[in-house]
Amino acid sequence: LHNVKKYLRTHRSDSGIGWQGFCIHGQSYDRTKEDSYYPDFLGHSWTPEAIKYMPKTIEWLKSLGYKNFKRVRVMCLLPKGFINLHRDQEHSKLGAVNVAINNPKNCKFYLQNHGVLDFKPGVAFKLDLSNYHCVVNDSNVPRYHIIIHGER
Repeated sequence: LHNVKKYLRTHRSDSGIGWQGFCIHGQSYDRTKEDSYYPDFLGHSWTPEAIKYMPKTIEWLKSLGYKNFKRVRVMCLLPKGFINLHRDQEHSKLGAVNVAINNPKNCKFYLQNHGVLDFKPGVAFKLDLSNYHCVVNDSNVPRYHIIIHGER
């Protein structure tokens, strides 16, 4: 993770403050938004930056039993940053897997109908993001999670 910090790019600046991302698997390391956001689809693959700087993470991801991956991203929420209340889909279904790399004590993930999710390092949740959710990092430490989109 430390090797790719320089590649983190602002993610959805209109939806919060201090939200950054890096694609491990996707169209390119800096295309962190959903595929439909970009006018030209480049396909999904392991990004060259991830191959070079995150080989053990890629090895771990490959061990998870996915048939194929779509977007896989490192997401960072900077200290005192927040992600505005939103929902990612309109229809209820389990979607991406969110894996905590770290989760500072004063960083809270609020999920409608569920309250505050108890993220700790290594804890993963497959989430129904038709529920409204937001994240507030009221700590002095960046919060890092990996979000996995793919087919199992």
